[in-house]
Amino acid sequence: MFFVALTVYILFAQKGFQYLNNFSPLAQSFLNGRLDVDKLPNLTELVENGGKYFVVYPPMPAVVLMPLVAVLGANFNVVPVGVLIGALSVALFYLLASNFTDKMSTRILTVALFGFGTNFFYTAEISSSWYFAHTIAVFFLIAGLLFAKNKHAFLGGLMLGFAFLSRLPTILAFPLFLYLLTESEKKERKLNQVIIFFAPILAAVFLFGLYNYLRFGSFLQTGYSLIPNVSIEPWYREGVFSLTYIPRQLQAIFLAMPKFSLSWPFFLPSPNAMALWLTTPALILLFFTKFKNKIVLFSLLSALLVAFPSLIHGTVGFTQFGYRFSLDYIVFLLIPLVFAFDKVGYKIASALVGLSIAINVWVLILFQLGIFKT
Repeated sequence: MFFVALTVYILFAQKGFQYLNNFSPLAQSFLNGRLDVDKLPNLTELVENGGKYFVVYPPMPAVVLMPLVAVLGANFNVVPVGVLIGALSVALFYLLASNFTDKMSTRILTVALFGFGTNFFYTAEISSSWYFAHTIAVFFLIAGLLFAKNKHAFLGGLMLGFAFLSRLPTILAFPLFLYLLTESEKKERKLNQVIIFFAPILAAVFLFGLYNYLRFGSFLQTGYSLIPNVSIEPWYREGVFSLTYIPRQLQAIFLAMPKFSLSWPFFLPSPNAMALWLTTPALILLFFTKFKNKIVLFSLLSALLVAFPSLIHGTVGFTQFGYRFSLDYIVFLLIPLVFAFDKVGYKIASALVGLSIAINVWVLILFQLGIFKT
């Protein structure tokens, strides 16, 4: 699975360097014992404090890059790293799906959908700052769920902590982790598993708070509200987060349309957002899943909790293919499909997975041709 995914990802990967890259300079700073970075023209959303400039995004993607930056310097191409981690994620997702079904056809359909039929495919191929953070977070989420399913509480919590340090909303995915860790366990064992699970997560939260304090003088100040001119941007009129933004987000998730035409390129996604059921039509099968199944129930609960911070965020993700915030919880939408595929039958499931893959491949072809850019 890894080598199949790697081959496909290499074939469709962005040629040349990523568009934006905040994490390699940050990794270089970490190696030099600094938290700030030099202000360079290709760095976006830097926050100035005390005459120093800080990358606002959580630090784990930079930590992942530190060994490579130590050897290659801060100016190397991050795209191959995103491709490699993307392929590893596909392989891990196959192992995860194998824990929920014995049917090889269902495993193959599920992993094919994840690897090539969601906007994770596009995201891993581009690897600019926002996208690379999503790729790293998805990898850690899958690894954490795999550990949790196999009752490794500390490692499951550690992976979720790492995901949180890549994309903050992912910390809210804990319900499915807890269910997988404690199912079929004795009562006294359940409490022990929960305590061990949360220990590394709390450590990650503390480290992030300390990181914030050293940058901005407050454990709770993440820096997003300090981005220059953020308070006057039209999409943040009610602040960075507000319940009034929910209709805007729901419109992007369910109603954002591509451009259709009878001439080339026929189907062109909007670079602002595109509805999830259009980027991944197989998600429609969520309506056919077994909601009484506790794995399905806790998966969807985790997805809903993780989605909430994005639902009240002022923007829908700026330029992107699809709705990139969905990558924070896409894994939790796909796990229920393992059970839905069996219910609707192989033919219908294969058709929808095939359509999902065709759409995502088409967009990457348009990207390669320079017709679609984000």
